[in-house]
This record gives sequence, structure tokens and C-alpha cells, in this order.
Amino acid sequence: MNIQALVSADYEDLGLIGLGGMGEVRRVCDRRLNRLMAMKILRPEWSADAGAAARFVEEAQATAQLQHPGIVPVHEIGRLADGRIYFTMKEVQGRTLAQVIDDVHDQADHDRGGTSADGWSFRRLIDAFRAVCDAVAYAHSRGVVHRDLKPQNIMVGQFGEVLVLDWGLAMVVGRAAGVGAVHTVRSEDDALATSLGTVSGTPAYMPPEQARGHNERIGPASDVYSLGAILYQILAGRSPFPEGSADAVLQQVINGPPVPLHQLSVRTAVASRPPSAAETTVVAHNATAAGATIDLSSVLVHPRRQGARLPMPDELVAACQRAMAREPDERFANAAALAQEIAAWIEGARRREQGLARVAQAQSLLPALAELEARAQSLLRQARERLEELKPWDTAEQKQPAWDLEDQAKQLSERVEVEESQVLRLLHAALSDAPDLSEAHAALASHYRRRHEQAEQEHDPDARRLESLLRSHDRGEHALWLAGAGALTLVTEPAGATVELYRYVERGRRRVAESAGILGQTPLLGVPLAKGDWLLVITAAGRATVRYPVSIGRLEHWDGVAPGQSQPRKVWLPALDALRAGEIYVPCGWYQRGGDAMASGSGRSERVWLDAFIINRFAVTNREYQAFLDALVAAGDLEQAQRCAPREQTGGPFVGSRDGLRFVLPESWPADGPVVDIDWWCADAYARWSGARLLGNDEWEKAARGVDGRMYPWGDGFDATFSRMRDSVQGLSSTTAVDSHPVDESPYGVRGMAGNACTWCAGGSPERRSYRGGAWAFHQASVRSACRFLADPSYRYFGLGVRIGRDLD
Repeated sequence: MNIQALVSADYEDLGLIGLGGMGEVRRVCDRRLNRLMAMKILRPEWSADAGAAARFVEEAQATAQLQHPGIVPVHEIGRLADGRIYFTMKEVQGRTLAQVIDDVHDQADHDRGGTSADGWSFRRLIDAFRAVCDAVAYAHSRGVVHRDLKPQNIMVGQFGEVLVLDWGLAMVVGRAAGVGAVHTVRSEDDALATSLGTVSGTPAYMPPEQARGHNERIGPASDVYSLGAILYQILAGRSPFPEGSADAVLQQVINGPPVPLHQLSVRTAVASRPPSAAETTVVAHNATAAGATIDLSSVLVHPRRQGARLPMPDELVAACQRAMAREPDERFANAAALAQEIAAWIEGARRREQGLARVAQAQSLLPALAELEARAQSLLRQARERLEELKPWDTAEQKQPAWDLEDQAKQLSERVEVEESQVLRLLHAALSDAPDLSEAHAALASHYRRRHEQAEQEHDPDARRLESLLRSHDRGEHALWLAGAGALTLVTEPAGATVELYRYVERGRRRVAESAGILGQTPLLGVPLAKGDWLLVITAAGRATVRYPVSIGRLEHWDGVAPGQSQPRKVWLPALDALRAGEIYVPCGWYQRGGDAMASGSGRSERVWLDAFIINRFAVTNREYQAFLDALVAAGDLEQAQRCAPREQTGGPFVGSRDGLRFVLPESWPADGPVVDIDWWCADAYARWSGARLLGNDEWEKAARGVDGRMYPWGDGFDATFSRMRDSVQGLSSTTAVDSHPVDESPYGVRGMAGNACTWCAGGSPERRSYRGGAWAFHQASVRSACRFLADPSYRYFGLGVRIGRDLD
């Protein structure tokens, strides 16, 4: 037939595009506007059928009134020269959604990531599906039901357009009134309404009420079912009912739901093929309510995928199942409701809920985790306390109870690590669900904040990594902590002292105080001071210069307030004559005790307040101790002098022979070297004779470490040459002059506390006295400033001597 002869002179026929059940679609050129268009013409065999003609006109009228970006616009309706009805519309170029779905699943089946050559992916398919839902929702708002939604009737354009095509079975439900309602001749003429029992549509995507011919029940929820079937195909890579004749598929739709999505197994994809009979629109009149008879029953549907490798998010599976519910009132009420559900998934609302559930699960584990950690720390503390009460040479049986506590603590610590890793896995999984989930970031930030605080207190090098993790998850809650701003309050007696500020920086593996200018004059009240370790040098006329180290923690106000008090304790500035030669004043204040896991007997890290005290800069020398022995002889106490004389471990005088009533040092003993080989009683006797006392454990540790919890007097780094220890010199070693290692100096200026000779302290018990510091024969682990040793008071060692101190006058 010469179509051009039938078409008006306004159009040029350019050939057939495709055939449908009732019409053919041809490409035409509108000569008036010089544009390509599609012309849909009622096929000759239907031209005498009033119902078919009414349906055709209704398609044109309904589509023309649905002015939406997702619906093809209709431009004109008319009649050909032979009387057949036609209408023109925009020509859509692109591919059907069915083809795109096949492409994406083919890529996934062949392990190509599920992204087609032209960029289509699973996520983009869901975006397109939402656009389809939006277009159908618009039609529903205008009172129109499509009735033949399927992937083959959805076109995706070259520039991202998503268009719902073929409104040939569209039905205007009810007789809507008002502005915007769609009106068609057929919808307003009862004589032209669809008969009960008539089945029209595509079997594989048809809702049960439509398959049964219950046209009075068809409404927006019917389209929702078809949309659910499209979503099913997106998720599974196959239609809900892929095998069998059209009639058989229709019976499947009537009898029950499709195979649940999660039960589908993965099979190799088959090549793309044209739509099967069950996927092709059919129209049957006067079908029975139990099932329509369709004249395509001999055509079998080709087998399709039984599963897919693409993701099946639980939220989308649930939306699909609800959309395809057997009863219309169990589905989404309309396409708009389904579109909202899909949008929620796309925009991460569902991911957020899942992420929040993981955060809640993680947080539910925290109380038990904290309890485990506290129990582990308690057991470890008990074990250390028991071990400190024992002598190194005590039997394994005596030490076993403490070892058992250590083993229990280790087991609990391992459980803590496992539980903590589970918490972190849950929180990171929450961020996988929703990368911007603030609750997950907050929980992780709190965790890393807590671990960061611990690491900084213990001078753990891992603190930097933990700070980086904290910064990556913090959303502002820990900004002040990370900035590290602090403050300082310093009150002196007398007031008006000048305070020079030095900041400790790492240089050559030790902390060096570098000048940062004049801080001001006392009193200093709440002066801003950045986080870090500082040295304040306080000077005043007629007063001794005082070194006052401070360690400003994050958000910390170093206020100098002692326990049980509300006002800062005044730092006394000694008069120039208040200190004897060789004495150093250590002002009152807080210091960081213990916390060095590598130091024997260190104990846990804690802040301790100490009142001011005085300590000798150097350990007691052989010359000084010789004067003590001579004084005892001069006083006639020869027995005490002999008992206090340093001795070899084998016994006998070590100082040498007596020249009259005077002790003489061996030539190998330097007069300015530290005295050694004396027991605790000798050390205490010397201290009392000199008008001083032995130092307490905390006094010794503060004098050695300052206030910042450093590992050695000079900082946290180590080199054997910094102090007199086993590896300081090649070959055999011994004590040397007390001022021979200037690097071995504490923040207060005390020397020789990490080498040469360790010294007896007042701490311990009558049965087990403590001694502190490093000795010339010690390894690195034993010269750490937090080490605490216990020994019998009568113990003598060629690296153990005495250092003295006293209270303020």
C-alpha cells in the first residue's frame, strides 16, 4: 500500500518503524516545521471496529494531555485519506530498558563489573526506574492507568531521557473532574468502556486482577504491580515469569507469585533475544474471569537467566515484593509511593537506617568492653604489686600466683582486642552503608579520642596515628581537643617574678628547651598556652633561679591547685642563701608517675601532687663519703665506720687500708665518682650525718623525669652515650666522675639519674627497700626513669650508692 498517497501533503513518509497489536508506527517528516516525527496509524483490520477506534483515539487523547518529560508528547490527531485515524508524536531514538538491562547483566555475568560499554550500571538502572515511576505517578495524578508497563515500552535516549511509551491500553479510571484531569471520548461513554472479563496487557508483567479480567479492580495499584515486575527484571536480569507460552504465563500470574528474588541461582547468561510471547502485548476479548484465552499459546518463551551477579539490596527486594503483592491494597497505593521508596534508597535513607542499626549494635558492646578492660587493668596492677613484694631470687612457686594474675590479665586483654575489633568493624560497616553517617563518625571519633588520650599519657608513638584517625572522623566535637589549646596559672611568693618561657623540642633524640620569649610577671592567671611541654625559668631579685617545667595537656589548665584546695599553691622562690652548694630546688606541683610499660616496676600512669623539696644535683661522691667515714672515726665510732665502709661482695674493706685513723681510697676509685657498694643502712646513716634524708620514690622520679612523663631525664629518645651504662664505652667499664655525662640531666638540672650509679631511696618496707636510677653496668631497659627496684636493706652492689635531699627550712 502506498502510504504516502494516503498521508496529507504536510508529511513525508520515511518508512516503517514498527508494528503493534492495533497500529503501525512510521517515521515521517513534518514539511511545515522540517522535523522528524513518528506517526502512529490504526491498522486496516481494526478500522471498522468502533471499540478499537475508540481505544486508539483514547491513547492519543490521554497521551496528549499527559505533558511530562517522561511521556512522549503528541502533536496532532487526524485521518488518512482512507479514513484511518492517526496521530503524530515525537520520535524517540535510543534503546529499550529491556536491552539496557540485558547489557548490564551480561557485563556482570562475564565479570566485567556490571557496567556496559555506554556507561549503564546497576545504580543507573535504578535511577532510570525511579524516572519511570515518576512519569507513571504523574499519569496516576491525572487519573490515567497505563496497563501495559514493561521494559520494552520504556525507551532510554542517547542523552539520558527516560520515556514511557505505548499508552495504547491506557485507561482513564473514574470520571475525574477539575483542572488537570484527563478526559477522553471513550472514558466518558459507557458504551465504549472495557468489558468485564476482557484481558489486555502483557502476561509476564500483568497483575493478577488484570490477568483474571477483573477490569473493575484495575487502578493505579495495577500499574504498581507492573512496575514491581520491571524492578524484578532489573534485579534478577529476567522477567518474573520467563518460561512458557503466553497462556501458561497468564495462568502462572493468576495462580501465584514468581520465584522470590533471593532464591534465584546464578546461571550463565543467554544471548539477547526479541521479546517472547509472554512479554508481548496481547488483547483478548470476552475471556473468562478464571483466565483469558489468548491466541499465542503455542509460542514458547525462551529460557532466561535464573539469577544474576548484580547486587540485590534488601530494601529494593522488599519494595519489589510489596509492589508485586497479590492483592492491590497490599501494594503501594500508586506509583508516587513506589517512587518515594526508590528515592529513599537512592538518597541513602535506607542505608542510613542500616548504618544506625550497626552503630547501635556497636554501642551495645561498649559497656561490656569497658568492664573487660577495667578487669584486665586491675588484674595486671595486682600482679605487679605482688611481684614488687618479692625478691628476684624468690622461687617460681612463690611468683606463680602473680604470674597467674598476669596470665588472666593477658587473656582479658586479648578479649578486649577481639571485642574492640568487632566494634570497629560494625562502625566501619555503618560507614559503608552511609559514608556520611554522623553517628558512626561520632562513635569512631570517641573511640580514637579515648585511645589517643591514653597513648599521649603513656608517650606511646602510636599517638600520632590515633590523632590522624581522630581527625578523619571528627565532625567538630573534638575540635578543641585537636587544637590542643590550654592555659597556665602561676602564682609565686614573692610576686612580681619574671617568667621566661622555653619550649621543649626534639633535637638529636632528646628534648631541648628553646627560648619562646618572656611570658610575663607573676601572678599569671589563665594565660593561654599551647599544648606541649614547657620550661618556665623564674627569676626575682634576691632569689634563686627556679626551673618550673609544665606539661600542658589538651584543653588543660595548668593551675597549680593542690588536691583538696581551691586556689593555686604559691611557688616559693628560695632566697639566694637558702640553698647549700650543690642543691637544687624542686617546686611543688603535679607530675606524671609511672606509665612506662618497658620499665620494671613502673606501675600505671597517674598524676601525683608533690610538695616542694630539695635534692642534691649529684650523687654522693667517694670524696664526700670518705669524709663521713673519717668523721665517724674522729668521733670514736670506729665500728660504725667499718660497717659503713664500702665493701666488695666477698667482704672486707674496699676503701683500702687505714693510715692511722684515716680511710684511703684505692687508686682505681675516682674521688669525684659516686660511692657504691653500700647498703641501705649506710646510705641512711650518711644522709642523717649530712643533715639531709633519703629521697622518697616520688621525689626521686619527679626530680628525674620532670612533669611530662618522659622515659629518660633527657626525653624519650635513647643513645648509649647519653649516660654511663653498659654500652657507653667499649670493653670493661666502671663508675666515672658524677659530672662526666652532661646529657644525663633532668628538667630541674639534676645529673646522673640514668647512669653511673643507682641510689637508695626511702621507699619500700623495712624488709624490702627501694632503689632508683641507672648504673654503669645496666642495660638500656634498666636505666629508664620509671624503673623501681626493691632489695633487702643489707644488699650491696658495685653500682648502688646514695643521693640525698631535704625538706624546705
